[in-house]
Parts: sequence; structure tokens; C-alpha cells
Amino acid sequence: METEDLKKTWSSLDEHLRRQEILNTALRKENLLGKSNKRLGQMINYGYFGLALMMAGVITVAYILAIQLTYFGFGRPMTIITSVVILFLLFITVEGFIGLTKLQKIDFSAPVSENMYRTREYRLWYSRINRITWVFFGFLIAALFAVMVIFENIPAWTWAVVCGITGVGIVYGRWEYKRMFRENIDSLQKDLEELKRMEN
Repeated sequence: METEDLKKTWSSLDEHLRRQEILNTALRKENLLGKSNKRLGQMINYGYFGLALMMAGVITVAYILAIQLTYFGFGRPMTIITSVVILFLLFITVEGFIGLTKLQKIDFSAPVSENMYRTREYRLWYSRINRITWVFFGFLIAALFAVMVIFENIPAWTWAVVCGITGVGIVYGRWEYKRMFRENIDSLQKDLEELKRMEN
């Protein structure tokens, strides 16, 4: 009789622990989904902000070019460089729309494996765009400095503006890559990997 009671007690305890483990797993899963959804939302919002910034850049640079050509004359080298900048900003804007589309395909109601694939796909896209942007930025600064050295009548304030833009661009680019991309995408991938382990 005592043996039967002991078995029932152990069975009840085992069932309680099993239910507790299921509850803890469900809570952990809900917490991970909440964190992942928040990170995804931050990245999407930042993507829209980046698009707005790019479009504002296109309009501003195009306006400056139009004013210079109409009233002051810009010179052929600077006209070419400015036109290339406008084309590049348009390219980045289009790519920004593509990136947002990739992010919005991540759906936490879908299977985890599918979201892991979407996240890896976005990571590869962002890394490619980041490399292209830095290469273009380097060529642009080199071209501007070459023009300013060749045409010695360029005023000192222009040098100051170019140097300032270079410094701000480098600092902002590093901040964007490390904080907005690396931290969010790394955390998102880790959360998805843990969710995948919970499924198994």
C-alpha cells in the first residue's frame, strides 16, 4: 500500500514538474518572440528613417546642383561628381526599399526556420550595401579632394565643409553599423536559434 502511495506521489510530482517545464518553455518562448519583434520593429522604423534621409539627400543635392548651374556655374568636374552623388543616392534609396521588403518578410507567426533564412538573407544584403557605400564614399572623397587640389581657387570654407562631412560620415557610418545593424541582427539571430532549439 505504501509502495502504491509512493508511486502515485512520484507520478504526481513528475507530472507537476513536466507541466512546470512546459509553462517555463512557453513563457521563455513568448519572451523571445517579444524581444525579437521589438528588434525587428526598430530595424524597420530605422529603415523608413533611412529612406526619408536618402530622399531628402537626393532633393537637396539636386537643388544645389540646379542653383549652381543656373546662377553661378559649377564647372564640369563638380557637375559630374554631384550628378554621380545624386545617382548613387537614388541607387541607395531603391536598395533601401528592397531591404525594407526583406525585413517585412520576417513574420514570427511563420516557422522559425523560415525566419532564420529571411534574417540571414537580410544580413547578407546589408553587408553588401554597406561595402558598396564605403567604397563609393572613399572614391567620392578622393575625387573631391583631387578637384580641390587641381582648382586652387576653391575657398577654405569648402575644404572645411568637405572635411566636416567626411568626419561626420565616418562616425555616423560606424555608429549605424555597430549599433543599429550588428546589435539588432545578432540578437535577432540568437533569439531565433534559441526558438529553433525549443522546437526540437
